[in-house]
Amino acid sequence: MDKATLTCEIEAIPTTDGEITLAFNVRNPGNQPMNVQYFTPFTDFNLTAQAEDGEVQLIQPAYDTGVQPITITIDSGEIVRIDTPIQLRFDPNIDPSGGDVPTQWTLRHVPAPVILRATMHLNGATVKPCEVHFAPRSAK
Repeated sequence: MDKATLTCEIEAIPTTDGEITLAFNVRNPGNQPMNVQYFTPFTDFNLTAQAEDGEVQLIQPAYDTGVQPITITIDSGEIVRIDTPIQLRFDPNIDPSGGDVPTQWTLRHVPAPVILRATMHLNGATVKPCEVHFAPRSAK
C-alpha cells in the first residue's frame, strides 16, 4: 500500500534580531485520517535556499540532542503545525563549522530575498516539498 501524501507550508518568521524562525504547517488533503510519526525537537527536513544570484550555501553546525518520538493523527482536511528549533540567519562570512549554536543554521549570503525549499521526513506519509519566499527587512 502506498503511503498517503500530505502537503506543507513553511512559516518563515523574522525575529527582532534578524534571524528567521521556521515552522511547518502540514495538511492532510485526503479523505482518511493519517497517523504520522516524527521526533521532537523536529529537525528531520532538508532545506535549500535560492537567491536572485543563485543557490545559497546553507551551513549547519553539528546538532546532537535527545529526541522524543511523537505520533499524531491528522484528520482529513486538518492542518497541524510542527515547530522546529532551527533558526536561520544570513552571514556571508560564517565559519565552515557553522558556529557554536547548533540550532542556528546560516545562509552564507548577505541578507537578500530568498526562496526557501523544504522536504520534510515524516514516518507513515509522504510530504510534498514546500517553499516560501522570504525577504529580510535588511535586504538590499
